[in-house]
Amino acid sequence: MFTYYIFYYEFTEKLNELYEKVVTEIRKISPTRIIIISPRIRSGADYLKELKIPTKSNGYIMAEWHFYASGPSKTNEKKLWTTGTEEEKQLITNKINIALEWQKNTGIPTWVGAWMPSNYNDGNDYSINEQVKFAKYMSKQLYNVGIPFAVNSDTKFYNREFNKWVEETQPVFESIFSNK
Repeated sequence: MFTYYIFYYEFTEKLNELYEKVVTEIRKISPTRIIIISPRIRSGADYLKELKIPTKSNGYIMAEWHFYASGPSKTNEKKLWTTGTEEEKQLITNKINIALEWQKNTGIPTWVGAWMPSNYNDGNDYSINEQVKFAKYMSKQLYNVGIPFAVNSDTKFYNREFNKWVEETQPVFESIFSNK
């Protein structure tokens, strides 16, 4: 356990050093480019607090974080979603609140770089109705607090090869964008 902690502490320090150098160099050629930084370990909101804000960030910086990037789970307690119980909803709002608190403390906006309405990569065992319920709750919570987001994977909603919407998942797509 001690070795594990040392490794991630050193990794975090190196990551912060890298951000400091990269942001400094980018500012030399583009003073107002928006630069997005992200914490370690799958860009989890819990790790935003470890980010050291680069000295040259000058107000043109954001932080990106993920949760449910590979979708909800019917068994994993960290991203549990079965029927949308209060406890399951609280898992989502807790992560959002962590990011909001970090935003408040730093003055730096965040965005969710990835969440997925089903566990598409791990069996996709959520019905369309279950996906709609999850997606509606997730997107509404993010819209309500003004955190922009990206949804994995667009190919579940749009077939690029045939330039057509995937009809089966249209209710999920609509549930994501009907919360505006």
